[in-house]
Amino acid sequence: MFVRVSAGTQNLLGLKSIKVDAPMHMAYLMISRGQCDYDCSYCAQARAAQSKRDRLSRVVWPEYDFSEVLDALENSHDQVKRLCLQVTSNKQSKEDALRVVKALGSAHFPVSISVRPESLKEVEEFMHSGAERVGIAVDAVEEDLFLRIRGGSLKRHLDLLCEAASQFPGKITTHAIVGIGETDRSLVDFFVDCYFWGIKVGLFSFTPVRGTGMSDHLQPSLERYRRVQLARFLIEEDVGNTELLEFDTSENLVGTESLFSDNSTLSKALLTSGCPDCTRPFYNERPGHVMFNVFT
Repeated sequence: MFVRVSAGTQNLLGLKSIKVDAPMHMAYLMISRGQCDYDCSYCAQARAAQSKRDRLSRVVWPEYDFSEVLDALENSHDQVKRLCLQVTSNKQSKEDALRVVKALGSAHFPVSISVRPESLKEVEEFMHSGAERVGIAVDAVEEDLFLRIRGGSLKRHLDLLCEAASQFPGKITTHAIVGIGETDRSLVDFFVDCYFWGIKVGLFSFTPVRGTGMSDHLQPSLERYRRVQLARFLIEEDVGNTELLEFDTSENLVGTESLFSDNSTLSKALLTSGCPDCTRPFYNERPGHVMFNVFT
């Protein structure tokens, strides 16, 4: 069986020497066997995408035999704190993912898995196979955007997300993408819902990828992304009064920086959010540019 390994993870595990200008304590693997069942407009793994199949966002993920990766992981216990497993949606990939999760759990690594489950039963299967956390990405937080960009019903997706969070409290993560057409108000409302459901939110900046349906869509400004980062932190960490959040006439945030009392708290708000130990280096940005998600 083969798994894909992110470029930075190759370096972390000693599979290949690559210069990585960012700290990494999480190893990122991907199961991508065959075409994805879904056709998300921004994703290089989408059914209709013309992107190279070794890509996910900006990152290159070459294939390795899983036994080789497992051996490398066994020799990296002092460096790797957690495994993140990305899974494309088809029957073969999910079956492979269950095998990988069991093997990684047996090797005593905490495993976060990111999937698009069809039912709570699928979430239960991954948790009972050894996953420590399950990520169920929403990405598009408005109903019309979800239907158009991801396909399917946002309400049904949120119902499953909430059901999983109730069944496995404190063990569910989700993702939201900034800059695909939503308002900041919609993102804030989503953050508030996740806070009350006990769900951690991993925040991404939209990143155009060649060959995808949204390859010509612009990335959001760093200034806008920073405002959304700060709002997410205020809500998830419960460190401020979110009633003080201000929006302009287009339902976008203004003046969030003024709600932070010190630079230390402000700096924490810019760190990569989501599962523990996640950094996602260069997922949203090019090396040498200002980082959307900060590491230290």
